[in-house]
Amino acid sequence: IKVEPNTMLQVDSTTMGVLFPRLTTVQRDAITTIPTDVPNGLIIYNTDINCLQYWSSGIAGEQAQ
Repeated sequence: IKVEPNTMLQVDSTTMGVLFPRLTTVQRDAITTIPTDVPNGLIIYNTDINCLQYWSSGIAGEQAQ
């Protein structure tokens, strides 16, 4: 396993994955009332649309279904 020196968290596995927080759209929207307060790169799994979503410039965008 090669440790990447510029990372805060490194996950290495050949048999398991990463589970992101699972939220509905309403729960996602309740994270903050000011969208620009959500940091860019925040990732959730939206259970209403079965899709990973990430924040970019204060907007939740879809990544992959």
